[in-house]
Amino acid sequence: IGAPVAEGLMGTHILEDLGVPTSLLGHRPSLGDPSIVPRMPRSLYELQRLVGRYVGLVPLAFAIMAVVFFVSFRSAAAVALPLTEVAAALVVIFAVMGWLGVPVYLTTAVIPVILTATGIPDEIHVFSRYRHELRRRPDEPHVDVLRSTMDEMTPPVLMTTIATAIGFLSFALSTIGPVQAFGFFTAGGIIFCMFWSLSVIPALLTLIDPKRFVKRQRPSETSW
Repeated sequence: IGAPVAEGLMGTHILEDLGVPTSLLGHRPSLGDPSIVPRMPRSLYELQRLVGRYVGLVPLAFAIMAVVFFVSFRSAAAVALPLTEVAAALVVIFAVMGWLGVPVYLTTAVIPVILTATGIPDEIHVFSRYRHELRRRPDEPHVDVLRSTMDEMTPPVLMTTIATAIGFLSFALSTIGPVQAFGFFTAGGIIFCMFWSLSVIPALLTLIDPKRFVKRQRPSETSW
């Protein structure tokens, strides 16, 4: 009763939002439980519960970001590269937490959603600039185009990422342990994504046919 029950229920709700199957949480609904068969939500709360129980916020965030990148660049590679970055960041961050013996607090349970939203927007700017340069310099090797693109994009990526990481790191000044952990590891995940964006992403782009991003036109074919 009391606080332990409240904390347990809160943890269950957050884990459901993150996409953890209800069966893994020890919840075995009875035949009379309306949660067995989903029905059309009749309120915003029921819609949130439906998404949390059957979809999860992390899969939903991944799906939304995938749609954004596909609509923006019409390329499966442009979708796969950023999502791979987030997956790697989550593996590393939670592995470090486990290695240091830091439990999964309710605050740190939302890190996957935050990193999905804040860790990969840099790729939107990098891919947009890369595509623009590919169209502007159709006769040059794509590796040279990529090198100049990264030379131009590295300073703004560094500045925006460091500013965002400092903002989350301010939570480390709290006297509450779970809040401190949230600040440290969210900032660490954002920094990890920055290094991935400036190293792994360019390395993979050198191996990917630039036609996957844009059909390069000759100057005489350019329409105005």
